[in-house]
Amino acid sequence: MVWVALLLTILLLPLVNPLSLPVVNTGAPVTRVFAISDLHVDAPPNLAWVEALERRPPLDASTPEHHALLVAGDVSCDLGRLEKTLRCLRKTYDSVFYVPGNHEKWSDGYADSLEKLDAVLETAHACDCRTAPAKLVAESSDEGGIIVAPLFSWYHASFDTEPELPSKNSATFARRWQDFRRCSWPEEVASAQDLNSQDTSLAEYFAALNDCDAILQSRTDGDTLLTLSHFLPSIRLLPEKRFMVEPMLAKVVGSSFLGKQVRELQPDLHVFGHSHIPIDLEIDGTLHVQWPLGSVKEQKRQCERISREGPLEVARSSCTVSCRWPGDGQRTVWGSYYSRTEREPERTDLAPWVIERQTPLKERKRSKGPLFVTKEWVDSKKVEGAADDDKA
Repeated sequence: MVWVALLLTILLLPLVNPLSLPVVNTGAPVTRVFAISDLHVDAPPNLAWVEALERRPPLDASTPEHHALLVAGDVSCDLGRLEKTLRCLRKTYDSVFYVPGNHEKWSDGYADSLEKLDAVLETAHACDCRTAPAKLVAESSDEGGIIVAPLFSWYHASFDTEPELPSKNSATFARRWQDFRRCSWPEEVASAQDLNSQDTSLAEYFAALNDCDAILQSRTDGDTLLTLSHFLPSIRLLPEKRFMVEPMLAKVVGSSFLGKQVRELQPDLHVFGHSHIPIDLEIDGTLHVQWPLGSVKEQKRQCERISREGPLEVARSSCTVSCRWPGDGQRTVWGSYYSRTEREPERTDLAPWVIERQTPLKERKRSKGPLFVTKEWVDSKKVEGAADDDKA
């Protein structure tokens, strides 16, 4: 496995030498940055969705623009489909920044998941997609640039620090969680994973691939810093367990080691994925955004806006970062809820859509209750005296 570690070091070399941070001259006075996660193109309709993406119309037809896309993991477990997707995205966007997700590390046909990760990174580089930090600099601009820094990560069960619900079925969830079967790791990196393990070695290993000092040293006054990861850096970015159809998901979504790095870097914006739950929330001065395409079924539920509106514009040039919603100006449902409401993880009363999903199918058809969170439900839970501004 020595050669695997050596290859990872070579592929990630820009991360460990601040002087080698690439500067991309965009050749345009305006840079626009878009974000998306969880494309899951192993589903043919999702691949067709990517192939149908078009370049966003310019703000001013007389002003050239550089369009960058941040892809926060889970594109495909298949290298052929990964390559096809990344090449397609590069035709639409002038630059693409990509961080692999857990599906890309499924080791089918490889010695282990690290060897698969090497192949994934090589594929991304062959498609002219960036997996290491770089600075986008606008043409003839005296303002700072936009630094984009992909951050590697992996989850650990102890990331979930909130109380359990009275009833849970961890054994059933563990059998269905494919990472436990389809990922394999060298013994010197990690032991087998499970929901009850307190082992954090995998999360620590991937966090160690990120050189935060190098990123910080490369940041100058006026620069905007955008970071992206696949996994969650804070438990606050996942709805409380009483809102989750599968509450055990909290054990396999995030990394406290990643969270520490994000707090250290203090980016203007952090983009992530994995949970397939759209959310925008400011934590410790950083705006966190998840904008997932998700599964075909989810595109009829919580991911409908993403499917309809496409990648989210999150930044322009080196301006202060804010979400620039391409649609009706409304923020995400969960972003709206948690901007008004404090977390109450000790509560055990289940949300109506959780109760509905736990109801036998025949009875569910008769009741016609909600199957996922809705804006109407959030609006009904407004806290008296709290901010009532839906604009992000």
